[in-house]
Amino acid sequence: IGSQVYYNIPIVLGGFFPWSVFLPLGFWQMFKEIRLPVRQAGNTQYVVRNTRNASIFILLWFLFIFLFFTASSTKLPTYIFPCFLSLALMTGKLWDDFLNKKATRSLIKWMSVSYYSLSPLILLIFVGVCIFIKMDYPEILGKVIITGMLLIFGTAFSLIAFINKKFLAAFLLVAYSVALIVYPVDKLILPALEPHESSKAIAKELLKFHKEGEAIGSEYDYRAGIAFYTGKVPVKIADYSTSHELMGSKERVWCVLKQKNVADLNGPGIDKPKTVIVVYKSGKKRLITNKPL
Repeated sequence: IGSQVYYNIPIVLGGFFPWSVFLPLGFWQMFKEIRLPVRQAGNTQYVVRNTRNASIFILLWFLFIFLFFTASSTKLPTYIFPCFLSLALMTGKLWDDFLNKKATRSLIKWMSVSYYSLSPLILLIFVGVCIFIKMDYPEILGKVIITGMLLIFGTAFSLIAFINKKFLAAFLLVAYSVALIVYPVDKLILPALEPHESSKAIAKELLKFHKEGEAIGSEYDYRAGIAFYTGKVPVKIADYSTSHELMGSKERVWCVLKQKNVADLNGPGIDKPKTVIVVYKSGKKRLITNKPL
């Protein structure tokens, strides 16, 4: 099950995109506000203290969730979703200061740098995603291109507004573009990807047939999902020897493997052919057992 220290970093950057381009500046602003001296008198002192407390709260909110699940041995992308709310507050505060002319010269400069990096970054990611989809999921390439173009056009109009110093319009156009692609992503792209990436369907099928005490094995890519949806931690299949050992058991066992690795169980050079019964197919995943049902 995923245990890499860096596991959650791309989830935050990708899941919060395109607003993640403003996170470095947002964190920097929060740390600066924490260090504000409370020396003023009256109402100004009250405002400064509240600003510091709010910044501390937002940072602790993010860090507690992020670090806790970074240290956790079991990782899934959904685990750190609650910290996105703190990042939204951080980014919103950054834009609020910028739009309400509370920004210093330094903030204006770095806000512009962050913003101008957005358009080329979106183009770069779009090209990369299209190449990846064409190689692995060519059947949904058209849907991805249409969805990506909606975001690109919206970002292009936003860039024009930003260049003309219409900063509120630039912000709203980015927000509108993101909102616009939610529907096609949710209704067209994710359902097509689910059989390939999610283990939910195959885990549900496994629970129909699995009996207490029967061993379950899974390749690394699917192990976290199988454990999450079944409540049972599978044996990690790290190489062919593990899958051969499991499938050669005298007792019934279950394995979740990639289609190509199922074929290798009885491929060339195998001295003792294994009984392989494919129970369910989901994308490139196969649920197999070694005993007739």
